Amino acid sequence: MGKIEFIPQPYASKLCAGVLRLVHSDAQLEKFDCVYIYADEQVLNSERSIEQIQMLRNQQLFGVLPNLLPTKAVIGYVVVSCLIKFEGNNLMRHGFLYEVNEAYVFDKPIYVSKEQALILAEADSFEEIPSHFILPTLIDGDNGILSFPVSTEVFSSLNEGSEIKLEVSHDVMNAIFNEDGNMKDFSGFQIYTGNRVKRFEWSDRCYIDYDIDEQGNLIFYKSDLHPSGKAPRQVLRLFCSNKR
Repeated sequence: MGKIEFIPQPYASKLCAGVLRLVHSDAQLEKFDCVYIYADEQVLNSERSIEQIQMLRNQQLFGVLPNLLPTKAVIGYVVVSCLIKFEGNNLMRHGFLYEVNEAYVFDKPIYVSKEQALILAEADSFEEIPSHFILPTLIDGDNGILSFPVSTEVFSSLNEGSEIKLEVSHDVMNAIFNEDGNMKDFSGFQIYTGNRVKRFEWSDRCYIDYDIDEQGNLIFYKSDLHPSGKAPRQVLRLFCSNKR
């Protein structure tokens, strides 16, 4: 009998993409049990930090998450490994936390009601649904070339004269800055999807931009990482010029 958990978006898609490595369940599971993920309505959290927003936007740019997150559907499954005992707190109901060992996304979401999803999971009806796993995102800033993946849709749409907005999240920051805090010297950048690659030269139209208000002042957002609890939004604007 299959097990199913109802997870709000964007966390449901992040679980199936392997971005989140912990899954909550009311039931006590066995090692290597399969848990199907039902994507519930999206959580609209006005308190979401700038780091969470930037990571979500980049994951959609990279093709890790879809631009339109499916809801009211079974979207994939995870295979759990070890149990982490959990007693519950003010943010999460009582239950158990499990480490995710493997994560898979269905090729097409299965749009059903919660009641239907429970019945289908108990009957093991999702076992033969075609699925795939998503490769980890690799952002490389070594050897003077910034390299990162994009979704197939973004890849097809980008040509000379196009612009990419890459959110300067923590992982991107590590790829584009030296240890002294200065930006690396890049001669170009490349985007890829699967085994297809497009390369462009670095120009003076590639720079870090900030959100500013009408008076030209930096706009600060809620931050999980900055000591003050607030931080500006940084975006690396990449102009696709002189295709190589």
